[in-house]
Formats: sequence, C-alpha cells, structure tokens
Amino acid sequence: ARYMGAGDLNRTRGVFSLDITITLAVTTFGLLLSLFLPVPIARFLGASPEVIGDLSGFIIGRGIGLIPMVLGTQFVAFLTLEGQDKRNYIVTFTLLAVNVALDLFFVRVIKMGILGLGIATSLSQWIHMITAGMFFLSKKASLKYSFKSIIWKEFLGMLRVGFPSAIVFFLTSIRSGLFNNMLAAYDPTMINVAAMSTYAITIMI
Repeated sequence: ARYMGAGDLNRTRGVFSLDITITLAVTTFGLLLSLFLPVPIARFLGASPEVIGDLSGFIIGRGIGLIPMVLGTQFVAFLTLEGQDKRNYIVTFTLLAVNVALDLFFVRVIKMGILGLGIATSLSQWIHMITAGMFFLSKKASLKYSFKSIIWKEFLGMLRVGFPSAIVFFLTSIRSGLFNNMLAAYDPTMINVAAMSTYAITIMI
C-alpha cells in the first residue's frame, strides 16, 4: 500500500510477487506435512486413541486446502488495494455458499464423515482462491506476478509488518490447544476436539 500510494508500481509488483512466492513455499511445506505425517501431527495435538483416526483424516482433508486458504487471504487483501471491494464481497459469499453445500454433500450424502468435512472446506477454499485470483490475470489488474520482479530484500520488512498479527494468531492457537486438551480430558470421544485441534495447527502453520 505504501509503494502503491507513492506511485512506485514496479516496487509494488515486486512486493506482491514476493508475498505470493513466500506464501506458496510455506503452505506447500504445510501441505506435505499434512499429507505424509497426519498421525504424528494428531498425536502431537494430544488426540486420544478414540479420535486419532478421525483427526488424521481431517488433517489430510484440511491440508489439501492449506494453500488456497492462505493464498486466497492474500488475494483478498490485494483486491482491496486494487479497489475491488465488490469482487471481495462476491468471492466471500461464494466461499460460504460452496462450503455449506459441499459440507452437506460430503458428510450427509456420500457419508465421508470427518474426512469429508475437511475435503469440503478445502474444495471451497480452492474455489475461493481461484475466483479471487482470476482478477490478477486480467488487464485491469495493476499487480502482476513475476518471479523476476521479486525484491528479496523486502522480506524482513514484510515480517516486521506482519509480526503483530502473527502473534495474535499464534496466541489464539495456543488458547485453542489448551481448550482442546480440557475437552479431551472431560470426554476423550468428543469429535469436536479433532476439528478444533486441526484448526489450531493450521493457524500456527
């Protein structure tokens, strides 16, 4: 926003490209962890033997949506800079509507349980990311991705800007983890613990 306000479009595009690249790198790492280490992650979250299977499946299902969840959030922020508030409303409504429809389909119709719940949410986030990101492929967009235009020295500056928000999310994750452990101690069979635990670890990633 600072560079765009100063009229420095090249530098703005460089920061935009850096943000997208870092986001893809981090979320791809999280995706690989979710796909190949769901059981160890479930154990790390303190899942009991009764729910570890459901939680592992949910981790896989949500892991599929990790990239679009975070990248879609980035696109929404950049759409605001582009003055595309109306498009933001549309993509948000699309996310909510598709998520509800897919939840009902995967869980109630084809009976995929917790795994289906995770996949449904992930698919809705892929649709959200695509509908939000399509604008940046259009001629109207001033922000264009280019690996060559990345300004790597801006990375530390981006971390400083984002650090306060990251701390809030991290502390929220810690709170969720503590709350989940209390729920599990009260009733180890509670399936809700699986969903909330996965949400917590996703935020931390």
